[in-house]
Amino acid sequence: MSKNNDESLLESLRKGELFPVSDQSKLASDTNDQNRKLPFLIRRDGKWFYRGEPILRSSLISLFSGMLTRDEKGNYYLETPSERGIIEVEDAPFLIVDIHWDGCGRQQVISLRTNVDQMLCLNNDHPLKVDLTIPFKSGETGAIPYVRVRKGKGKFDIWARLSRAVYYEFALLAERGIYNGKCCYGVWSQNQFFPLGYCGQNGCSW
Repeated sequence: MSKNNDESLLESLRKGELFPVSDQSKLASDTNDQNRKLPFLIRRDGKWFYRGEPILRSSLISLFSGMLTRDEKGNYYLETPSERGIIEVEDAPFLIVDIHWDGCGRQQVISLRTNVDQMLCLNNDHPLKVDLTIPFKSGETGAIPYVRVRKGKGKFDIWARLSRAVYYEFALLAERGIYNGKCCYGVWSQNQFFPLGYCGQNGCSW
């Protein structure tokens, strides 16, 4: 079924008919594409679905991921050569699945790989963000960090969530530092400090 779904998706892409057939009449009479919805879903685990069926071909996922953008309202859009429409994203559209680092301290360079095999270097262009208001307790997972993949067309950027395995790698690399005048733990990459969590009142909670 999924293989057939991939073939159907390819054929629809060639014809420029990613919208469901039932929506074609509405599409023809509606020149405003701001509210048009394409039948795509990106689940929290990074898997892509089309019309309720998983997309299995990594080449297709990579193709569509390059067409993904975001508007000033935070909506996710796919922009193909012939169509544009909103798609559903459960959390972040990408997942960080692998990490590599060279050096140590301020000279350390952290490289990351997404689930669509895009390589990112943790730096000003691809910064780390984490909700520092969520406390970290020893032995538990703190706030989930995200890394910016690229900027959107509006004020909302496109992010990748760290997988659990990569999160723990970050925790192993963490060093004590200062962020906004407070003691915290974080990681260095390209001479920049990225906080992961504030220290507790009685010392660091990590």
